[in-house]
Amino acid sequence: NTNFLGRGESVRLGFSASRLFDPVNRTMLAEASFFEPWLDDRRTSLGAELYLRRLYNPFAPMPDGSLGFQEQHLGASLTLGKPLFGDPVATPWRGMLTLKGEQTAIAQADAQGHRLDRPAATASGTGRDLGVSVSLGLAYDTRNGALSPTDGWFFKAVAEQYVPFSFDLKLTRLVLEGDRFTALAPGLTLALSSRLGTVLDPWHGGIPLYQRFFSYGDQ
Repeated sequence: NTNFLGRGESVRLGFSASRLFDPVNRTMLAEASFFEPWLDDRRTSLGAELYLRRLYNPFAPMPDGSLGFQEQHLGASLTLGKPLFGDPVATPWRGMLTLKGEQTAIAQADAQGHRLDRPAATASGTGRDLGVSVSLGLAYDTRNGALSPTDGWFFKAVAEQYVPFSFDLKLTRLVLEGDRFTALAPGLTLALSSRLGTVLDPWHGGIPLYQRFFSYGDQ
């Protein structure tokens, strides 16, 4: 619902699954989210999300030499957004502050569908990692619509730091994204997208396999 209670708030409940009878390639997504676009008269926004995501990476080699693994992410996030540099309604610039907590489990499935934990693929060495992070983001958005844009630019830069004390992940992630939308004909839009990122390990906690960038998927 994109206009919950008639106030422009957005509420979303979603569930999807594929390959239910394939224990190796099975994927699943369950999420619940809430978004308040006008928290105050300065157009401060508030977003909250709970999620469970299970996906399969078929290409990455595991520490034991086998290929492919399942990763499951269970977490929650809270994001505050605020317009920057000028009029809060007209400016294309926006800053974001996000607090996220997430548990990630890495496993493989045998031929009978039994999940086998893979401790060596995690930073903790247990098969499950717990991470709490704080992110700062800056976005520039001139798209003529957020859902189905046909013209404009979208850029976003995010710096994410995992809290290094008492948690398994101690990483620093830096990501740059850029999109360009151009209408070619009625109902036909050309979209070009690019992404650049790196993962740093200043606290020497190790960079687990699932935190690396791959040429597909959501990493």
